[in-house]
Amino acid sequence: MKNFMDRIKQFAADAIEAGGIPIPVTADMLLMLFRAGTKQEKANEIHNLDVTFREDTVSISGFTRKMLMEIQFELQLKPVKAKDRTLYFEVVKMKPLNQNWIKNLVLNHPPVTVYEHGLLEVDLNHFETIRKIKVGNIQGFEVREQKIWITVGR
Repeated sequence: MKNFMDRIKQFAADAIEAGGIPIPVTADMLLMLFRAGTKQEKANEIHNLDVTFREDTVSISGFTRKMLMEIQFELQLKPVKAKDRTLYFEVVKMKPLNQNWIKNLVLNHPPVTVYEHGLLEVDLNHFETIRKIKVGNIQGFEVREQKIWITVGR
């Protein structure tokens, strides 16, 4: 059994040295992340939250309330940079209005996600699949096949 575990560790180390390990981040994983970060008082203000992929963007949609009015919203996010194990997104489009209070309500859930200065920071260590890889940082990312493909390596 020990020999088998040594081979797996060696395989992972070789993959990291060769350029990294590709890890898919799905819409369901992102949705779980946004729901987990939402505190109970905010959870009552946001409902029917959904995450989908559109070409090279991530779309977050749902409903919120403001002064007894229900407002349907949609945010389109584009991954723009990575640092260590944090992926940064820029809001490229928002419907129906570009309102900062909606962006803050939906996106700002420290320490899981932080929205400030127009960028959403997502700490990918909140995903178990990425947290299990003990070494390396994000080397690359791309949106394809309805996923964000993250490459973790040295």
